[in-house]
Amino acid sequence: GSHEAEQADLLKGLWDRGYRHVSDAERSALGLDDGRYVTRTQQRDGREVRVVLEVVTPDDPRAKDRFATAVRQQELVLYGGHGRYGSGPDFDDLHSTAGNFVIGAPFEPGHVTLGPNDLAAAPLTPGYQLMFFDGCNTFRYLDDLRSAKAPGKTTKNLDVLGSTTELYWHVTADNLLAMLDGVTSGDDVEVIKAALDRVNRTGPDDQRHFFTGDGFEDNVRPR
Repeated sequence: GSHEAEQADLLKGLWDRGYRHVSDAERSALGLDDGRYVTRTQQRDGREVRVVLEVVTPDDPRAKDRFATAVRQQELVLYGGHGRYGSGPDFDDLHSTAGNFVIGAPFEPGHVTLGPNDLAAAPLTPGYQLMFFDGCNTFRYLDDLRSAKAPGKTTKNLDVLGSTTELYWHVTADNLLAMLDGVTSGDDVEVIKAALDRVNRTGPDDQRHFFTGDGFEDNVRPR
């Protein structure tokens, strides 16, 4: 239940940014299934675009499967939760295998009960993807996402942001919203990382960099 307050803050942040639940007509027109989707329209490069997000939360019994589908198909994937010792996102209890999306082996064996490797189970889309993992030490996912477990994914079609250290739980929603704001505003990765640093700093003397990016070198805006 510790995720519930952050989940509520995330949803409030989406509403404050103008997102709303998709209507039945929009769901049909967009070909969406029965998941929880929110949408808004915004101006981007002089034209109106529609942003559609699926919100996957642990109270959905299909959470792991819905997340797995998103990882394999969607352009943008944002995760907020436990890092599980570098093994991958998890949507249920530490000792249950049902909610784990296994990316790799934990750096300290014995703490996490793992099922089969999900990253290697099915290919990721050959199209461009941006993934953000808000959890403790999620930089440990990077090696596996750059391995033979993700064939066809290179720094050209997969950019990843992972945390460099332990993170406080109470900034989960703020981190997800800061990342979403950066993406929808078209910010480059250094601007996004600076925004995330501001969220996570414990005071003016805390000058750590809390997230690292991989694959962005060809996507940084010239200054």
